[in-house]
Order: sequence, then structure tokens, then C-alpha cells
Amino acid sequence: MKSSKIKVLNTNTGSANSKYVTTKDYDKAIEDLEFLYPLSNQPFSGRIDLSRIYTGYATYTMSTSMVVRVNPTRLASCGAEIIFVADGSHTPTFPDCTISGTSDVWDTTLAKAHKTIFYYDGITVYYSHTIL
Repeated sequence: MKSSKIKVLNTNTGSANSKYVTTKDYDKAIEDLEFLYPLSNQPFSGRIDLSRIYTGYATYTMSTSMVVRVNPTRLASCGAEIIFVADGSHTPTFPDCTISGTSDVWDTTLAKAHKTIFYYDGITVYYSHTIL
């Protein structure tokens, strides 16, 4: 029989006490901390998610001039990265972001890879390209 309660363990002594946490409370605590778990190799749909500590996207080859948007739900100190591969003519734009002063200039040369990182400091979303 599955219990709906989890016994609390005193981590200092290793002994269990008489207090219980319900599985519902436990699941809620895990859900609240989910942003700490990084994601990698996520499919890219034109939107950057900054609601986790780190999100890594699968490499994306440009085929049109893309407008890259940032989801409105953002958490301070969260970041993301993606590698864009140039197709020889198209350039992405980032209207929701401010370019970092250390960013490389976008190079449209065919097959040129750009690692683009995004960071939200609680006020502004920054992005930066590094040509690989």
C-alpha cells in the first residue's frame, strides 16, 4: 500500500521523528525547486526560456531572418545558450535583449557557428555572441 506521508528524518542524528510530510507537500517542494535543474539539448522554437538556472538549446541553423524572443516569465540569475549556424545571408535579431559589450559581431558567412548566451540579471536580459 502506497503511503501519502513521508516520515521526516533528522539529518543530524539519522533518526526519524514523529513528524510527517505529505507527498503533496513534497511534490510541491520539488516543483518549486525545479528551476534549479538545468536542461540541455532542448529544441529551439524562436523563444528563449530564462525560468531555469540554465537552459541549453540544440544547435540551430539559420534559414530565415529570425526574431528571437525571450519568454516573459524570467528568474534573476538564469541563463541560456544556443549555437546558431549562419546560412550565408540571414541574421537573427533580439528585440527583448541588450547586447553585451563583449559580444562578437554576427558573421553571416556560410556555416559560421556562433555560441549565443543569454543572461537575466533581474532587470535586463543580455545576450552575447562568440564566434566559434
